[in-house]
Amino acid sequence: MYRILIIFLCIFYITSNSNASSRGKSNYQIYDIKDLKFLKNENSYQEFFEHAKDVKPGKRDEAWNNLVRSMAMAMLQDKMESIKITDRDFSSVLNISSWPSLKSNEFFKRKRDQLAYKYYKKCFITKSLEICYKEMKSYYIQFSLSPELGLKLANLLIDNNDISKILTLNLWPFIKPMSQSAISEFYCNKPPMKNLLINKLYKDIKTNTQTNEKIHKDCLKSITPGLKENLFTTGNPYLRYKTFSILQNKNVLSKNDISLYYSIQLLDGHTFDKQQIMKGFETIKALAKNYKNRENILNRLKHMTPLPGKVFSLKTKSALVITKAISKYLPEYIDNYSTTCLEHLDGSKYTKGGNPATYCHELFNMAKNSDILPNHKSTLYKKIMNSWKI
Repeated sequence: MYRILIIFLCIFYITSNSNASSRGKSNYQIYDIKDLKFLKNENSYQEFFEHAKDVKPGKRDEAWNNLVRSMAMAMLQDKMESIKITDRDFSSVLNISSWPSLKSNEFFKRKRDQLAYKYYKKCFITKSLEICYKEMKSYYIQFSLSPELGLKLANLLIDNNDISKILTLNLWPFIKPMSQSAISEFYCNKPPMKNLLINKLYKDIKTNTQTNEKIHKDCLKSITPGLKENLFTTGNPYLRYKTFSILQNKNVLSKNDISLYYSIQLLDGHTFDKQQIMKGFETIKALAKNYKNRENILNRLKHMTPLPGKVFSLKTKSALVITKAISKYLPEYIDNYSTTCLEHLDGSKYTKGGNPATYCHELFNMAKNSDILPNHKSTLYKKIMNSWKI
C-alpha cells in the first residue's frame, strides 16, 4: 500500500509540472514583423529584442535585418544620451552584438565602441582596477579590436590608476592593433603608445620573440629618431640600455653611435653584465688608436649636459680601474671634465643649470690616491677650495 502511494505521488508531481510548463509556453506571445514595427515606433528596445527572433529564420529577410539594425542604432543612441549606463544596459548591447545582422555592421560596431568607452570611463568609480581591466580586455578582444578604441582604453587604465599598479598589467593587447595599423605612424611616437611599444620591443629581445616582424614598418620608423635621441640624452642608464638593445636589434646605429654608447655607460659606471664591461674597455682602447673616431666621440661627449662621469663618485675598486683606463685611453675627456670643473668653481665660466661636471669634487678626491690628473690641476683645485674657507 505504501509503495502504491509513493508511485501515485510521483506521477501526480510529474503531471503537475508538465501542465504548468505547457501553460507557460501557451502564455508566450509569438510576435510577427508587424508587432516588431510597432515596437520600433514605440522605442520599446527591450521588448523588441526579446521577440525579434520570433520571426522564423527562413523569414528573416532584408526588411527584418534593416529593422533590427535600425532599432539597434536607435538603442545605442538612446543609451549614449543617458546620464548613466548601467551594467544591465551594457549587457543588453553585448547580447545582440553577435547577431549576424549586427556583428559585421561597421556603423553598429563604431557606435557600440563609443558606448563602451563611455561605459568604461566610469568603471573605476565602483570597481577595482583588476575587474575593470579584465572586463575591458574581454570586451576589446571579443567584440572590437578597433585600433583607436584600444589606444583609448589603454589611456583610461593609465590615467585612472597608479603607475605602479599599471606596470603589473599587460596592456599590449590594447595597442597591438594600432601598432599593426597603416595609420600607426601618427600614434606610435606619442605616449602612452611609445612607452608601451618600447617595453614590448625590449621584452621581445630578451625572450627572442619576433614582434618586430608584426609591427607596421611605419610605426617602427616613426619611433626610431626619438629612440636615437633618447639614447644619448636620458640620464637613466637602464633606459639607455633598453633603448640601445632595441636600436641595435634593428641595425640602425652607426659605429660611432655604438662607440659613444659604450663610452657613456663606462663613464657613468653602469655595466649590467660582463659583456658590457668588456665592450666598454674594447671601445676606448680602439678609440685610442683611431684619431678621427676618437675626436668625433670626444666632441659628442663634451657637448652633453651633464657630462657623463658618475663613475668618479663610485667608491669601488672597479670604478678606480675604469677611471684609470679612461685617463689612459681617453685622456682628453678627463682633461675636459676637470677643466670644466675648475672653470665653474673659480667663476670664470657659467652654464645655465649649474656645473655640467656634476662629479667634479669626486674626481679630484679620487685623484688624491692616483695619477689620473696632473699635479697642477690638483693644486689649483685645492687652492680654489681653500679660498672658499676664508
